[in-house]
Amino acid sequence: MKVNKQMSKNKKEILYATMIFILFILIYVTGSKLYFKNIYFLHGNSGKAVWETEDLQKVGHDFQLQDDGSFLSRSSDPWFTVEESFSVKTILLDIREISEKHDAQVFFYSDNEELDAGNSYYFQLKEGINYLQIPEKNFHKFRLDLTDHSGIKLGINSITLYGSRVVPARFLISIITAWGLLSWILYRKMFLNKKIRKCAHPSTPSEVFQGKIHSLSYLRVLALGMILYDHLCGMRNSDWILKKAVDFILCTPLNIIQDFGALGVSLFYLITGFLFLHTNRKKENGIASACRKVIRLYLFTLISTVIFGIFQYGFNSISPTYWAQFSLKDWTGCATLISYFSGVGDMVNGTTWFLIPLFAFYTLSSICYKFSGKNISAYLLLLEGISALLVILGIYGSRQANTAYLSSLIPFIYIPIIGVIVYLWVSHMLSCTGAAVSGGIAYITMTLAFYRLNRVYYAENPYIISIICAALLLLLFIAGEHAFKEQVIITFLEKISLSLYLVHMTWGSFLMSFLESRIRFSLSFILTLGFLIFVAWLHYRLIETGLLKKFNYKT
Repeated sequence: MKVNKQMSKNKKEILYATMIFILFILIYVTGSKLYFKNIYFLHGNSGKAVWETEDLQKVGHDFQLQDDGSFLSRSSDPWFTVEESFSVKTILLDIREISEKHDAQVFFYSDNEELDAGNSYYFQLKEGINYLQIPEKNFHKFRLDLTDHSGIKLGINSITLYGSRVVPARFLISIITAWGLLSWILYRKMFLNKKIRKCAHPSTPSEVFQGKIHSLSYLRVLALGMILYDHLCGMRNSDWILKKAVDFILCTPLNIIQDFGALGVSLFYLITGFLFLHTNRKKENGIASACRKVIRLYLFTLISTVIFGIFQYGFNSISPTYWAQFSLKDWTGCATLISYFSGVGDMVNGTTWFLIPLFAFYTLSSICYKFSGKNISAYLLLLEGISALLVILGIYGSRQANTAYLSSLIPFIYIPIIGVIVYLWVSHMLSCTGAAVSGGIAYITMTLAFYRLNRVYYAENPYIISIICAALLLLLFIAGEHAFKEQVIITFLEKISLSLYLVHMTWGSFLMSFLESRIRFSLSFILTLGFLIFVAWLHYRLIETGLLKKFNYKT
């Protein structure tokens, strides 16, 4: 009987997987037809070419280059002719300014097909990014009639030709959101049988995790070690023999960026998401708990920055350091985190950026958990839906100078969300299929968010590889929970981990700069590490368990 039941369940899961695959194709084809008036699939070659002002000046007809770098049309029929050696699928026009909007037209042709009005279409040129989709043929020559009037001023940042199909992020997010919603409805119909499963009263996941999870303590210390290695060793001395060995064995073949710094940060975020429900699912007021957490972290950052600022003020009067260049306004922006909202970022302490996505996750997750009535399906749907809206808002915010940097941090919100999904799965509150669907949607949306909001971490320095490695490490440590026992050293380092993270870039960089020019680098690092542990312990005793005791929370 059990065997037949299992076979029936397996068949049902295979049927579900097939159905959601077909559903995705149908939604994508329908969306493409509505959005582009044609069906375009994401494929092509790796070709890419960027045409900037100097290049466009050479291929422009009846366009005059102005002193401010813009182009002025001198007739009613001006154009640019661009040509590449590879077959082009998408052209991106990055328009900075247009004095008057008129119809524009793109012609596409090749060595085998001459310029013909039949191979063209009209479009409305607008400021910002314009996507021109080229039909599925081997076109590699293009004439761009960007206006049909004289005296029109065009500010063109660049024209980029792609050999692969590139579509707007809002289109993909809309497709994925619709697909995820319909897939989830289908899943509930097929598997949940209208039963409401609540986080507060799960179908007794055999109380998988009770109390403290020791494996996460070890993992948190490992993540902290990775970040310290990155900031105090890897980025300071590329010739250090240990760094060369680590790069050769691990970083280079696995494409681990930032000397494990990105991997360590990803682990911190995943652990945060994993523990969110573990510590909050039985609390009556999760929002209040999250608020206390955010306030405590914020005040700790404020106080620790003030302490370091006072020290630097006194030390700089004796011997100027790196921090002597910053004004009181810079220090204030760093201590209060206001600098992230003004487009400047943190120049004093390069690690506090981590707090912005963390605060956003705590706020979003606690609100979604509260208003979903602790229903898993509703909670995840709200959490991923609102996060997707944040990505869309970030796309618009990235075009403004004062919000561009803040928008670039939005993709990191998805890392703790993945941690939440892992927790629900290993706690048996989410099935394999449900975890795969939720995780897949989170991963795809996060990838799109990195592509649109933080392009450097999408391709040049792929952060996503570090996130995947971090997720695998999290699963590995959780699977071996029974093998981890409480250790005094691990417990101590875990207690001061927040303090150590927030002070290592300031106090640690200060001492390393002083020591590394006087003694061997290895000894400098060892002495700095011991000094940092002492400073972090002082911060923990005086600030975390002292001044901020009223904001402490049980973990």
